[in-house]
Amino acid sequence: MRNVKVTSKKFLALLLALLMLTGLLAGCGGGEESSSSTSASTSTTSRPSSSSNSSSSSSEAKGEIETGEVTPPSEDILKKIEDLKAENSDTVGWLIADGADCDLGVLQTTDNQFYHRRGYDKEYAWLGALFLDYEVTGGSGTREDISRNFIVYGHNVDDDRENGEMFAKLINYDDPEYAAEHPYIWYYTEEDSMLFYVFAAFLSEATDWYIYPNQTDEEFQAVIDEALDRSQILTDDIDVTVDDKIITLATCTNQNDKNWQERWVVMGRLAREGEDHEMEIEYTLNPDPKPSAA
Repeated sequence: MRNVKVTSKKFLALLLALLMLTGLLAGCGGGEESSSSTSASTSTTSRPSSSSNSSSSSSEAKGEIETGEVTPPSEDILKKIEDLKAENSDTVGWLIADGADCDLGVLQTTDNQFYHRRGYDKEYAWLGALFLDYEVTGGSGTREDISRNFIVYGHNVDDDRENGEMFAKLINYDDPEYAAEHPYIWYYTEEDSMLFYVFAAFLSEATDWYIYPNQTDEEFQAVIDEALDRSQILTDDIDVTVDDKIITLATCTNQNDKNWQERWVVMGRLAREGEDHEMEIEYTLNPDPKPSAA
């Protein structure tokens, strides 16, 4: 073995370099312990992602600073709306519903039939497009303008819980754990970013009791009460009153082999001032939901 002679100056230089390297390595995993310590929380509680890998544009698009006040959308969302509006003047907004794996524009025209089997280019399309009820108001405005019951329609053609398109995956909201993982619905216009918290998911016969956008206080309270009676999931964290506004996502379903004569509906309550996307929401299974009359 060769003898290696190291001068005192070289020794000090090597020691200093070693200390610096040790310090850098110690700082690489900062925060990992606190992040992993929260992962053991109940799976039926919604919690914000703490991943540092999330892009800033994604965070902004999801409305990270939403507090219940009028908040313009991110540049990314705004561009999506503007680009779609350039192609189709019926464009009013944009819907992001993670629980439906949905990130799509929303249209509105003078009836509820035109986009039933027409796509965003107004040409025939089996899956149609997302569209607002024709009586909904404020679809391109702010939360101050929208109907108290903000109704969005979308197709479900196969009840495919994993790979279904449009609103098909909404049927997963019969599971409290799924609801806790996807408790938020975002609706964007060129002027505002609106956050809704899911509070009900239910089956209904193909009637119109829940699809009136502009109701009296008494009528609106009746819709809220009926939705909660029918809902297959329950939460104590989101209360709903006649002073609130709700979003109603409505689609078809054939879960009970009723020849697609039932509807699956998911409702969310508009965030109030002071609330945001980091709110924790727990859901439980309703042991005795009111059944559909279909």
